[in-house]
Amino acid sequence: MQIELSSEAKSHLQYWRKAGNKAVLNKISKLTDAILKDPYSGIGRPEALKYELAPKGLEE
Repeated sequence: MQIELSSEAKSHLQYWRKAGNKAVLNKISKLTDAILKDPYSGIGRPEALKYELAPKGLEE
């Protein structure tokens, strides 16, 4: 799996890096690692994708 950040997300990440808030940067790192490890469960209260973002072929 690959994570793709929007331009807005990239600017937010750049802001937190520039601010030097290590607690926030650690949380962001833990969240992205958890997404890569298991995107459907884990930390951060994951939610199933809906509408056009939902994976295709899983309809009931």
